[in-house]
Amino acid sequence: MNLRKTPAIIFGILLVLMINVTASPNDTAQDINFRLLNIERRLDQMQYRIDGIERDIQNQVMSGRNESNNVLQTVLETQRQNLSLAEQVVTMQRQMLEMQKAIDTMRESMEEKTRKETRPAPKPGKP
Repeated sequence: MNLRKTPAIIFGILLVLMINVTASPNDTAQDINFRLLNIERRLDQMQYRIDGIERDIQNQVMSGRNESNNVLQTVLETQRQNLSLAEQVVTMQRQMLEMQKAIDTMRESMEEKTRKETRPAPKPGKP
């Protein structure tokens, strides 16, 4: 490189740096405004996303309530059926006891008849 060109190059670089430094406050203000607008836009997007997520969560909670209501209704219906079956079992046990009593009564009467028939008749002359 030529030593004569070196001061010119250095002067050129300094001139460019000075222009950048003097122009920098205007560019910085515009850059800050641009960044603020960008940040506001991103915040709005985030708010929309959060709102969407909240709606999804509320929908899941509501559908969860519906599902839990359905499960609760199913459990209650099953309990009603179990109570109904238990009542039927009790009724059938009562009927079975009544039938056993009737059978026992009939058996006793049959046994008495067979005893009377198989007993020797008393002889007419002996007391």
